[in-house]
Amino acid sequence: MTDREVPPPDEELIPKWFDDSKAKKEDQNWDKEGKLKGQQETNHLWWLRAYGVLIVLFLVVFAFLFLGSLASWAAHYMLPMSWHWLTLEQLTKIRCLSNMLSADFMRRL
Repeated sequence: MTDREVPPPDEELIPKWFDDSKAKKEDQNWDKEGKLKGQQETNHLWWLRAYGVLIVLFLVVFAFLFLGSLASWAAHYMLPMSWHWLTLEQLTKIRCLSNMLSADFMRRL
């Protein structure tokens, strides 16, 4: 036997995927490219849906963080002086962030 010849597999050994129904379907449809292409498109749709859900979750989390900081900034000014908890530096950071976001929003309109 040369280096390029591959010996045939033992027919007595049962492959690990033998009991897997998905593997059997893939093996049956191996020469039918249309059916496998349909599965590939389904997998792409699943990935796009998962990616879309992930993006929406990130947007919701960041929106809550922004609204929370804005609400704490507003509450800091509306509550009595004895209840103030934010330092001048913290107030400035919140104000700069909100100014930057509103200027960006207005520029895009």
